[in-house]
Amino acid sequence: MIQAAYLKSLKEGFRFNRLIIWVLLALGGAGVGLMWVDYSNKGSLQDAYSQVASFMVFRLLALASVIISSTVISADVEQKTIVYLLTRPIPRWNLLLGRYLGSVTIVAFFGILFAIFTSLGVYKGEFLHNPSLWPTCLAAILGAFAYGALFVFFSLILNKSILVGLLFAFGWETAIPNLPGDSFWFSIYTHLGTVSRMGVKVENAPDASLIGATVNANTLTLSDSVLVLIISTLVLVGLSLVWFSFFEYVPREDAG
Repeated sequence: MIQAAYLKSLKEGFRFNRLIIWVLLALGGAGVGLMWVDYSNKGSLQDAYSQVASFMVFRLLALASVIISSTVISADVEQKTIVYLLTRPIPRWNLLLGRYLGSVTIVAFFGILFAIFTSLGVYKGEFLHNPSLWPTCLAAILGAFAYGALFVFFSLILNKSILVGLLFAFGWETAIPNLPGDSFWFSIYTHLGTVSRMGVKVENAPDASLIGATVNANTLTLSDSVLVLIISTLVLVGLSLVWFSFFEYVPREDAG
């Protein structure tokens, strides 16, 4: 049943009318990268890619995860089909896990697409030789799992989960990494930045603060960030599976 739920999620997520929006955003990443190099960048191409990717890859990754992962179950609640879904003689956790993995696959695909197109804009014909490209793709995959686990959990315990997810993605993830102290440990965005640099400590570029780069994150190592992302993903997925298995879900009467 996990496989069936997974494949159904992929089919829904890769519909043309949904796919084209994210492809256009990926093309936008290429355009921003091109303009950044031509008009704003004063350092190396790798610095330019790091700065543009911090917004055009990781912020868009979070946005994609909010929109896709938050509807794994809530879409059925709002469309009042949740009753038919849960009356099937299958374990609930199978259904949720399959849908979660489907949403992660879709978000990771878009994240890798964002990374490649951004590299294309910065490096042009040499985009595959970008040393930060493949670490950024790895970060996008880990981010898809971590963000997906968080936003699925939000969708199970909150009614307006997409709004909360957006506040987290663009509020919490912007403010927390730049606060003094160790608060940056609680930011997925910070850990993705560390993974994309393969744990190498680098100095922030002068304009990096404009797109939410963090200063404190330079104290993290690759192993620190990977471990945090994996543990947080496992914990949140486990909580979601337990929660969905034992709590009742009924159609929302205020849904349009």
